[in-house]
Amino acid sequence: MLYRFTPIGVASLIASSIAQIKDIDTTFKSLGVFVGGYTLGIAIHQLLVIPVLWLIVMRTNPFKFLLTAFRPWITVFAPPSSAVGIPEVLNTCETKHGVDTRVSRFTVLFFASMSRMGSCYFICMASLFIANLEGGNLEAVQVILITVVSSVGSLAIPSVPSASIITIIIVLSSLDISAVKVGMLMALEWYTDRLRTTSNTLNNVAGTIFIYKFCKRALEVLDMEKDKRPSHGLGVNGNVYEQTVDDDEENIMDQNRLNTTKL
Repeated sequence: MLYRFTPIGVASLIASSIAQIKDIDTTFKSLGVFVGGYTLGIAIHQLLVIPVLWLIVMRTNPFKFLLTAFRPWITVFAPPSSAVGIPEVLNTCETKHGVDTRVSRFTVLFFASMSRMGSCYFICMASLFIANLEGGNLEAVQVILITVVSSVGSLAIPSVPSASIITIIIVLSSLDISAVKVGMLMALEWYTDRLRTTSNTLNNVAGTIFIYKFCKRALEVLDMEKDKRPSHGLGVNGNVYEQTVDDDEENIMDQNRLNTTKL
């Protein structure tokens, strides 16, 4: 029932922040610069950083990878939530890139909960933006503190829309900076939240494929060792089960104990 009043609450929060602005023209210009800078940063991350890492690690065309990752990218753009894109990420990694399910079923879920590259960038940049609006002259130590707190705080963000706003308030409160003007960010949250979610998901896809490449040889060795183990006997419904050498040795020792007892 309360969710029906959410638009009224958000609109009131935005109106309250705008009403406290003295120089509204300068503030909105600064907000435009903030959004432009954030968009540029996300573009650099998705179109430059990740492709370069892909080229270094995988040694294949990174733009083909971006095409295969488009479906999970567009899937999380609408909600926006990293958790919603988990099925598409799994399908992309396993079907299009041949990632072993032993890797993908762990790393995809792990990255969906912990990979927050886009969110970390947004929290850090938004905190600096709000601090600048409040007229505070941040020292180098405070900037470093914002970076550290933003990085750590982003790991605790749940996969729900607009969760980063709460972390921004925490960061500003830790520096004793008023968080009243955070409401201004809600006016553009529909846009910035989608950008950071797509960045988080692209990290998820690329990271899962990278980890599989590093683990592939070890998995092949495990499979070879598994195939070398002797197997005999029938289980329930005639299914063949494997019995290791250690089990055979234990059975022989039990038989020797039984023969000794009879003697």
